[in-house]
Amino acid sequence: MIKRTILAIAVLGLLLASLQAGDRRMSIEDSLSIRQVGGIQWSVDGQSVFFTIREWNRDKNRYVTHIHKVAVSGGDPVQLTRGERGESQPKPSPDGKYLAFLAHRGAEDRSQDRDQGSQQRGNQVWLLPLAGGESFQLTEEDNGVTGFAWSPGSQSIAYTTLDSFPDKKEREKRKKDKFDAVVVDRDFRWTHLHIISLDSKDETRLTEGEFNASNPRFSPDGGQIAFQASFTANQPSRWKHIDDNRQSDIYLVSARGGRAENLTPGPGRATSPRWSSDGKLISYSSSPRQDNAAKFDLIVMDVASRRTRSLSMDNSDSIQGGAVWSSDSSSLYYSQGKGLYTLLYSIPSAGGSARTLMDKPGIGRGGVEVSPDGKSFAYIANDPKRPGDVWMSDSSGSNARRVTDVNPQITDFATAETRPIRWKAPDGLEIEGLLVLPVDYQPGRRYPLILQIHGGPTGRFTHSYNSRSVQVWAGLGFALLQPNPRGSTGYGHSFSEANQGDWGGKDFHYDDMSGVDRVIEMGIADPDRMVVMGGSYGGFSTFWAITQTDRFKAAIGHAAISDWYSFYGQTDIPQYLKWGFEGHAWDNAETYRKFSPFEYVKNVKTPLMITHGENDMRVPIAQAEQYYTALKKLGVEVEFVRYPREGHGIREPNHVIDLAGRQQEWFDRHLGIKREVPQEAPVDPN
Repeated sequence: MIKRTILAIAVLGLLLASLQAGDRRMSIEDSLSIRQVGGIQWSVDGQSVFFTIREWNRDKNRYVTHIHKVAVSGGDPVQLTRGERGESQPKPSPDGKYLAFLAHRGAEDRSQDRDQGSQQRGNQVWLLPLAGGESFQLTEEDNGVTGFAWSPGSQSIAYTTLDSFPDKKEREKRKKDKFDAVVVDRDFRWTHLHIISLDSKDETRLTEGEFNASNPRFSPDGGQIAFQASFTANQPSRWKHIDDNRQSDIYLVSARGGRAENLTPGPGRATSPRWSSDGKLISYSSSPRQDNAAKFDLIVMDVASRRTRSLSMDNSDSIQGGAVWSSDSSSLYYSQGKGLYTLLYSIPSAGGSARTLMDKPGIGRGGVEVSPDGKSFAYIANDPKRPGDVWMSDSSGSNARRVTDVNPQITDFATAETRPIRWKAPDGLEIEGLLVLPVDYQPGRRYPLILQIHGGPTGRFTHSYNSRSVQVWAGLGFALLQPNPRGSTGYGHSFSEANQGDWGGKDFHYDDMSGVDRVIEMGIADPDRMVVMGGSYGGFSTFWAITQTDRFKAAIGHAAISDWYSFYGQTDIPQYLKWGFEGHAWDNAETYRKFSPFEYVKNVKTPLMITHGENDMRVPIAQAEQYYTALKKLGVEVEFVRYPREGHGIREPNHVIDLAGRQQEWFDRHLGIKREVPQEAPVDPN
């Protein structure tokens, strides 16, 4: 049956291609074909922008990312790289001679690279002469390169790479002989900072110690490098134990090597260092806490005195990622969630009130970079009807314009209307979310409703383009409700913490379900044709929902938690649970069990599809197995789909196609929806 459904979806996509522009319904294959833009970097002369495009390689069943270039004036982008496994992190040299990037080129099997004469294993730094010529490899690290930065004079590149074991050859022999047992919390390796000269190719290791170096940034004079250090070690095992120490700090080291100085010692987290253009200040994001719901503020440090000041302490929510300096060091730009949107702000580096830039509702922006002359922004923008493209504007946020059109085919599709929606929970708290209308929506008619619940719980739905989880379902005739219940981000830090000790309580019963009732009251949702789905925390909420109510006709839970108590000892984020349930599992077992779906599994009557990646280390598949076993023993209709090689999300395109077909068939069957199955056209023998 499922093979027939997947074939029907594929054939339907081919048949609909002949419809007039704007009439096609989006299939899962159409969704996979949408190209994703990222990695924005300005050219040195400010006349163009480098960026990456990720696209689906059907033959290889994977996504491949390549580097492109577009002029500030617009026009067709030029593709600069074409490696079989793609390229990432484009960064032009300050002198404008080279474009550096990461790429994995050479033998597919990393274990045989050296034996076959290949010069690399994993991603390495490559250089493309911008005046013309072939790209060439710069680094030759056994474990690949994870990140890099140019020196201001363009003579060298600092990069990070994972250490090799001192007894590497002996370990390889033991692995070959199958004497390869792994002892947890031993045999740690760390990622450290190195520097390599472009001319001599001489490489020098800059850092030592039990920390992982990342995000290196040269000072403007090239004499020092600021970087981020974290303290969770790498172990030779798929299963990782992460203890409560999630501290990260900003370090400073000489570009010639020597002792690295910790600029931010303390129990919290400091991330994303950036130098001011005059070299006097370093900005970074900081939180005094280590839990996943911690609020991050923008901090500026005077390098000479080491004095710091917070620029965003009065903000109600976290800044997102690192800040970007203005060319004259007088201000910084940063992003922050505001409800369903992400807004860009400017704030004086000396302190003062933040000013909102580019706050037009309905436009999502990310990856903002300032031009070399400080007069323009380049960024990625999208809205609910159009995927992301490269945009530019003045540094005031005005005169915004789109300079690429990487998905011209999007105008062929009928696009669902996405509406912001608000409602009051029973305790009076205002809740916001998104209501997506089916593509063929007609006022006065009721439609089957999908309640989609986001992960986290400190996540959120945003007013942005979403093909896979929105447009495909809306094209099939479903309405969707995507609530941001208490615990979500973007509504102030107190809102993000409002469900602490109550995961599955008011966030589901009050916020999610009152939203469902609101859509019914609006005359849009059919109360007799409702289903629920979600992944991760949304998967837990799905498992939880069907123990608490029989209102849904079917459910689909992906990467879901069924028992918080056992999950504490299985996941790689036990500290998140300690925060969420206000204590360790053994100290607060009653609360862990109170909100565990497994405790109420005998209440389940709703047909459930369980999907899970077999290599999921965030939510190990045992959580799905125990829920499935219980439901089978209880005689509840349940289907369990396991995806080999997949982790917390489903990434392989063929698996995505398979999953979409199974999900549609599951909901259609339990809602009594009958669809025409297109027949394959007869083949003309001539």
